[in-house]
Amino acid sequence: KPYLARGEIKIIGATTTEEYNTYIKKDPALARRFTQIKINEPTDADMEEILSKVKVNYEKYYNLKISKKVINKIIEVSSKYLPNAYNPDKCIELLDKTCSKKILSNFSTQKNHAEITENDIMEALNVTNFSNINEDMYKSIFEQLKDNCNENLIKNIINLLKDEKCKNKYMYLNGDDSKEKRKLIKTISQKLGVNLIEINCLDYNDEYSISKFINSNYLYNLLEDQSNSFIIFNNYDNCNKVMYNLINSMIVNGFITNNINEKIYLSNAVMFIFNNQSLSNLGFNNNNLLFAN
Repeated sequence: KPYLARGEIKIIGATTTEEYNTYIKKDPALARRFTQIKINEPTDADMEEILSKVKVNYEKYYNLKISKKVINKIIEVSSKYLPNAYNPDKCIELLDKTCSKKILSNFSTQKNHAEITENDIMEALNVTNFSNINEDMYKSIFEQLKDNCNENLIKNIINLLKDEKCKNKYMYLNGDDSKEKRKLIKTISQKLGVNLIEINCLDYNDEYSISKFINSNYLYNLLEDQSNSFIIFNNYDNCNKVMYNLINSMIVNGFITNNINEKIYLSNAVMFIFNNQSLSNLGFNNNNLLFAN
């Protein structure tokens, strides 16, 4: 700090907002020595120009062809399926991963100058797009479950998953048979190869446990690792007020924040909220799986 104050050394640094707050801002004397210049995330038009320039190096290194159409597809899908990552990193990383997987898939054939396709990008992305899942898969799920579950309920869940216009996907499942509800959602997640996160609201009913849940960023960290997930909130009818507000905030806002206010968007997640009270004959009872709203 004395060297900076006397002007004996000059520093230009690049870091993230999180790291700046952690290592620089907490020391006011050090923070005063720097002027912040915030660099905005590149736009889609910026990314098209950036990728058009860097693709030359990737084509040369991997001995592949990368078309303008592929570049535009990378920008499109990274924006849609990687909302919690930032450009230019996410587009460049997706391009690099796509090229690597293409080379490995062509290793046995030794095929040179192969062209990257849109399918190659989606394989590298490794995210389940519910609306693009083969219709045969949904039919297979329906056939597997229809003998034990109400057919309308299964159709409602499948229609929710397939709905491209629905950005915030969630469903309330009413009725007292939580085991059957869990079995149903777990079966669908396994068939689709989707990560399943289970939160029992009864585990977070006292001040200590809910404080630990929030402050440790428990759910945030799980979604950061795998944003493409089914989330079960069991015993919603008995949840703590803080948990109740958290769930409803996720439904209304479509994102969850950590304790430094970073966001994870839930566009690739589906929430299933189990209300286990038998308030009516709508929902799950001991004999049948009925209706979800």
